[in-house]
Amino acid sequence: MRIPAPPVTSEVIEEFNRALEMSEVVEQYAAKIHWIQHTEGSEEEISDALDELLMRAPLIEAILESVGEAVPIPDPSSSQQHPGVAFLQYRAPCMRALGKLEDRRLIAAIRAPGPTLRATGLHTWVWDSAASLWNSGHHRQAVSAAAGALSAQTQALLNRTDVNDQELMKEAFSFNEPAQGVARLRVAPDMANKFDRALQQGALNFAQGIYGVIRNPATHETEEWDEQEALEKLTTLSVLARMIQGATVSKRATGAA
Repeated sequence: MRIPAPPVTSEVIEEFNRALEMSEVVEQYAAKIHWIQHTEGSEEEISDALDELLMRAPLIEAILESVGEAVPIPDPSSSQQHPGVAFLQYRAPCMRALGKLEDRRLIAAIRAPGPTLRATGLHTWVWDSAASLWNSGHHRQAVSAAAGALSAQTQALLNRTDVNDQELMKEAFSFNEPAQGVARLRVAPDMANKFDRALQQGALNFAQGIYGVIRNPATHETEEWDEQEALEKLTTLSVLARMIQGATVSKRATGAA
């Protein structure tokens, strides 16, 4: 069971984006300082880099203040060197600011997760049969029980007890016309229509595939499954359950030869 996440508000998204933008500005500024201090570039290249420090200093100072970092007070006019030299001391507070901005981004990301899935919101055929096992930590067995229950519900819908699981799904979604004692499930009404046939084929493939790759391992494996992996499999079974419940049961017409 998952705890519902806090709502993703426009303020959360704005905070994340703001922190991201400020991080990029500060990181570029700190990188420029590092380059100046360690480069053997030409005087012209260094002078251009110092010009950039000087030009961007007001923005950097505003960002530093916004995250509670003390802003050094350089006095470029007191030096005979390029005035940008005075801003070389900004690298340390920039690195501290980067750490704080990264924290902001992480917090915003935690507050703004992706969509969550409630197990109790799964189709009742699935969750009702899986709940007790799931809540006791038996995730694989819960998936197996849900698949078995879904097969039983389909048998009841079609009044079939002679087949189950994968073979039942093959029979249920078959393109063949219903026969005596052999009803079909139709997810679309017109099997002469190309689009409707594609839907029916998809349902057939999907249903058989689920019992091949989910039901069989859930029943025959012995190791416990990861919770997230098992929840995804339960969700897949829930999709199939809704498809089956929403399908039309097609039976042979009374008196048909």
